[in-house]
Amino acid sequence: MNEKEGDGVTLYLNPHLQSIKRLKQQRICIKYHGQQTKETIRILIVNLMPNKIDTEFQFLSLIGSLSIDITVDFINMASYRPKNTDYAYLNKAYKTYRDIKKLTYDRVIITGAPLEFIPFSQILYWEELKKIFAFVQNGATSTLYICWAAIAGLYYHYNVKKRMTSDKVFGVFSHTIKRPHDLLTGLSNGLLMPHSRYVYLDERAIQEIEQLDILIHSTEAGVTLVSSKNNRHLYLTAHPEYERDTLQKEYMRDKKRGINIKPPKNHHLAGNWENHAKQFFYNWIAL
Repeated sequence: MNEKEGDGVTLYLNPHLQSIKRLKQQRICIKYHGQQTKETIRILIVNLMPNKIDTEFQFLSLIGSLSIDITVDFINMASYRPKNTDYAYLNKAYKTYRDIKKLTYDRVIITGAPLEFIPFSQILYWEELKKIFAFVQNGATSTLYICWAAIAGLYYHYNVKKRMTSDKVFGVFSHTIKRPHDLLTGLSNGLLMPHSRYVYLDERAIQEIEQLDILIHSTEAGVTLVSSKNNRHLYLTAHPEYERDTLQKEYMRDKKRGINIKPPKNHHLAGNWENHAKQFFYNWIAL
């Protein structure tokens, strides 16, 4: 699925991305923007996560495992200066909405963000994010909204209200396929994905929207994957991109902050979702 298997699969990236060193250690073939000699899949990743470099690596490692040449752009919010990533780095390695608003992409990923407790209208970059939600309507063939972004995207596009839970949905959970779909080719009931959130989707509210289908559900984690009928918008409340130790790192981080949190459930399954995640992303890109 990557260079070590001899198929010449390449990721084309901005050369300033700090995650490139780790990707090369995984023997993923990396070249840089402008070096393409043939047409590739173009993916835009809107990185809203606090630790942006870890998130870069997680998604690129997953994408780089697929047997497809892919060009990736990252963008950040120009209206917000993150606390955990050097802004000078973002200026070199990332684009902004202004840079991409006249471009088109085959696929867009909008990541999660730790914003569950903040009303949408009070999020500092909400107006800019709404422009991106509007952009993907015509600027992308299909958009994958991850975790909090799934909640925000459904609110923006369909006015689905977010629902809060007192106990964090936190761990690795098994899922049931509710409706056959090309996204789920090669996957079956029992597929695993990690979750990390204080919000959930109101199943009844989703069912009342004619344009949407619930594809995956979990007894413990609730509605996990929702698709628009035309596949242009996919709302995934899980984190298939997470590494094996990401949930444990989040747990230790929150404990140090004095947050009353239980350890991630089913952590003994850490890493067991990796093949499911690769299959899901391959299916998405092949749609």
